[in-house]
Amino acid sequence: LGYESLIHRHGLDISRLFVSFLLSVGFLAAAWKTTQNLLGISISALVLISVLVLLIIVIKGKDSLRRAASWVLSLLLLSEILINGVYVLDAYAGSTNALDYVACESDMRKLTKKYESRKNDFYRSEVYPNFTFNTGQLYGVKGITYYSSTMNGTRYQLLEWLGNRVYAKNVSTVYQPTPMQDMMFGVKYHYMRIGRSLAYGNPVEKTQMVTVYESPYALPVAYAVSPAIKEFMTVSVEEPTVYEGIALQTKFISLAAGLERDVAIEAYCGEPRTENATVNGKYMHIRDTDSEASYSVEFYAQCDGYFYIDFDFVTGTYTAFVNGAGKRTGTCTGDPLLSMGYVKKGDSISVTVTVKGYQAVFADMSGWIIDEKALDAAHETLSAGGLHVERASETRIMGTIAVSEDSVLYSSIPYENGWSVYIDGEKQKTYDLGAGLLACDIAAGTHTVEYRYLAPGLVMGILLTLSSVAILACLWLTTAKRRKNAQPNV
Repeated sequence: LGYESLIHRHGLDISRLFVSFLLSVGFLAAAWKTTQNLLGISISALVLISVLVLLIIVIKGKDSLRRAASWVLSLLLLSEILINGVYVLDAYAGSTNALDYVACESDMRKLTKKYESRKNDFYRSEVYPNFTFNTGQLYGVKGITYYSSTMNGTRYQLLEWLGNRVYAKNVSTVYQPTPMQDMMFGVKYHYMRIGRSLAYGNPVEKTQMVTVYESPYALPVAYAVSPAIKEFMTVSVEEPTVYEGIALQTKFISLAAGLERDVAIEAYCGEPRTENATVNGKYMHIRDTDSEASYSVEFYAQCDGYFYIDFDFVTGTYTAFVNGAGKRTGTCTGDPLLSMGYVKKGDSISVTVTVKGYQAVFADMSGWIIDEKALDAAHETLSAGGLHVERASETRIMGTIAVSEDSVLYSSIPYENGWSVYIDGEKQKTYDLGAGLLACDIAAGTHTVEYRYLAPGLVMGILLTLSSVAILACLWLTTAKRRKNAQPNV
């Protein structure tokens, strides 16, 4: 736009420049009420507009002044690029050493070759913490973390509601390890990078850069669950604000196992304390935006178990302690579910979130304790009706299952066009469980189960391709015959 203005500068006269200047000043004046805390930016904009108008007037003048104005304009442009570039790099741009990307390479290649599932089994693995949004693709693991601009919206929404980190809407999710999600998605191994551990996992191998933890709560890719699980179909679709994060995870496990009580319970907490801010509902209003504001809560564990903090903050950094020790820090958006490890009844978990540069933020958090006894009972119940996988490939999973009573056959396979379920050789009517997961009914008894995938449109695509090849061959033969008959005439 600036270039177009310069090459058409001969059409600009003083009156038009004056009107343009007035319109610009008028815009700044109209925006004054909403930008009072941005006085410096408004003044800079006014100065810049004034300088540009003067330069255009000079450029339209004598040749000597035009040359000097061109130098001033170039200097102004280069200065703006330099200052803006340095500011952005300092304030916003994150960076990483290329070595960080390959530091775990040799260890991960060796470990994944040893621990990933083969043709006679199927389970998933995850890398934590992520340093790229597609670690599964990078290392060839069957993970939950996924990055794609064509990600299925319903699958994305379910993973977000379950408390997983979101990088960009309908683009990516980053798996947040919890025992209940390991049960839901069949995550058996966690590759924890140096300095990180899995509170509920069993370390099975350690290298210089990576420790492999085996989850004791992993379940098969499919297993029989209570018919009560059908309630989960409406819980996550129609009432997403009622059950989110750990609350939605425990709702699934409790319904699936037919438990009378939830696996996770919400921890007691005191009234939130704030500094440089006031709380109105679930919003924190900050008095001085140039200074830090804080929001502090203290939780109390009413039983033994694994403790998680579920952040509803959309920005800010946290500091957390258990009984005043074991300091943990990070960003609320980077860790929407923060594991505080195993706690004992009566332990105190204190959390402080600090925010700066905002007038108001959505502010809320909750503490959750996963009851180890209830978790073990749910795992025992669900693993009893698990699918014993005998063969697995990218398009087919086969196995046997023993079901004690009429149930729902749940699977962590996405509900997508192309997936079919066969029980004892008969195709089943499937349905969408929880806005994204494949399920069907199954009768009591011992059965063979097969999951098959056929890409939608593949058969039609093959037929069209073969038809096109046939038509092309006919045209080639016809034209070849004509060329042969025309040869004597030539």
